[in-house]
Amino acid sequence: MMRFALLAALASAAHAGFNLEKPTGEVFFHAKNGLGADKVGAGAKAKAKLGDGAEVGGELEFNADEVKPEKVWLQYSKKVDDMETDASVVYNFNDEGTAVNLDVETPSAFFQDAKTRLGMTLAQRVPGFIRELRLKQQLSPADGQTSTIEASYDPPRKTAEATLRHAVGKGTEVELQWKQERNQATLRWAQSVSQLGCDLTPEIDLRSGAARVELHKQFDDDSSVKVDVGNDKVANFAWSDKGWKAEGSVPLEQWRNGAVSIKRAWSF
Repeated sequence: MMRFALLAALASAAHAGFNLEKPTGEVFFHAKNGLGADKVGAGAKAKAKLGDGAEVGGELEFNADEVKPEKVWLQYSKKVDDMETDASVVYNFNDEGTAVNLDVETPSAFFQDAKTRLGMTLAQRVPGFIRELRLKQQLSPADGQTSTIEASYDPPRKTAEATLRHAVGKGTEVELQWKQERNQATLRWAQSVSQLGCDLTPEIDLRSGAARVELHKQFDDDSSVKVDVGNDKVANFAWSDKGWKAEGSVPLEQWRNGAVSIKRAWSF
């Protein structure tokens, strides 16, 4: 029932006089653990602006024997003076039902030249209907330095997460992330290396000792490549270039068990 209510709302919104712009989107292909028919799939996403901060979109997934809708959404963004509001309604066809996201950003009431963002996600099929509560606080402790604190709480699972991100000047950023689940703490240090023309980001799990190193290279033609590898002997990669995107994950000792996806942006 909620599916038809949302679809009807989207149709009526478009009919009510929104200035529907030409849609854009992407098509994608993905494969994992080989190229068997049951391990290969594809899909497509499309979205269109309705004018005045509103946008409508949807996603389809298709494999060897069927085409099925994944989700449809309607989102709206509005900024009035110093307050910015983002809201969206998403219907998932895979038994998750309808979710409503609401985020509001305002100047901080406690810190000068800082912003506070509060948000929540309501979900139809979650006990208590609240899936997530979130907070984002931006700070500027000194000239040339910025800090961001992000925290979230998942009421159904009763778990919390928090991230502290601190940028020191240009090209250096330190991030400390904590997850209540498994009491996991991760430290990341992102450093721009001008001699190599890239960013290097080592990461370590302070509890387990698991480590990764990421290299990110941005080219003059706006293409970019990102590669990371860890002591779990798994390499991840991502590449993008003028509408094309490719990303994947490859176990170094069993590369045939890797996964890859390719995406192509489109517009009318």
